Amino acid sequence: MNGRRWGVALALWLVLASAAGAGERHALLVGVAKLEQLAQAEVLSGVDNDIDLAVEMARDWGVTPARRQVLARRAGADAPPTSDALKSAFDRLLREVHAGDEVLLYLAGHGTQQPIGLAGDIGELDGLDEVFLLADSTPWSAQRGSVGRALVDNDLRERLAVLTRLGVFVWLIVDACHAGTMARGGIDDGWATDEWTAVTVRRLAPEVLGIDRQRWSQALAQSLTSVRRTLRRLPGLSSSGLADGVEMPPIAAFYAVHEAGDALEVALRPNGRRVGLFTWKLKSTFDALRQGKDAAPTFEDLARAVLAAYGEMPAFVPRPLFEGSDWRRRLWPVAH
Repeated sequence: MNGRRWGVALALWLVLASAAGAGERHALLVGVAKLEQLAQAEVLSGVDNDIDLAVEMARDWGVTPARRQVLARRAGADAPPTSDALKSAFDRLLREVHAGDEVLLYLAGHGTQQPIGLAGDIGELDGLDEVFLLADSTPWSAQRGSVGRALVDNDLRERLAVLTRLGVFVWLIVDACHAGTMARGGIDDGWATDEWTAVTVRRLAPEVLGIDRQRWSQALAQSLTSVRRTLRRLPGLSSSGLADGVEMPPIAAFYAVHEAGDALEVALRPNGRRVGLFTWKLKSTFDALRQGKDAAPTFEDLARAVLAAYGEMPAFVPRPLFEGSDWRRRLWPVAH
């Protein structure tokens, strides 16, 4: 979408939100612990604990059970985290939201990459789309040109665009690797702190899915132009996730890692409980802000507080990335 259209959408959102007054809050929480069609993928036992933390955070953010959807293979979930269930959940959101509402979209599980195809997004200079794998995702098909039944970054952006064009603010949280690199192996034995020990990464290497990246990279190199999107970033934050001069709709995206990083799943000390490091640290920071002296912290306050918490960790820990707009939006009304 070009800058003019985003500008029109943003202006419309401001008018509608003003007319509607304070909106409702909704949550769609997706946790994929096991890839049922991909036996080589490690089971992420920490994802169920992450969903517990996400449910608590959604509740404390003001989401009622009636406006919360949980997709996971666990007791109390609304549906399994499959492709069809996710589509149905997005469809339900579209039926229920109104201008001025706010949506928390949380994704935890394995990430990977796939070739964009010769007619793909030229903004992906490495020729690869980021992919969030769902419970019923299937291996790469050269005939289809994609991993089956997965959530591709382009599809996610389109779904978010539909919501924001309706005047809805989206808080996106992704605790997954979104740039799996073939050169990386497992967890280094030294990846530990006084609070936790790293046990795995939330990444499935593309070759496990049957993708010959070298072959596709060579083909794409002949077709892609040298276009690069330059992000306007504050230290660790981005005022826009699109090209320079383009307004973003109301959104705040919290990613566990930068494009070249691996999201860590860790075992907490002393009980060994497994969680996504990013989800755990985000939740504890969120709780600290709720209990703090500032009655109305913003999304920027939360993002910077998470960055500060990561600043106290060893240098080997991959740092999170924050992109979006509307950073001055309040996390809660003044009296929460």
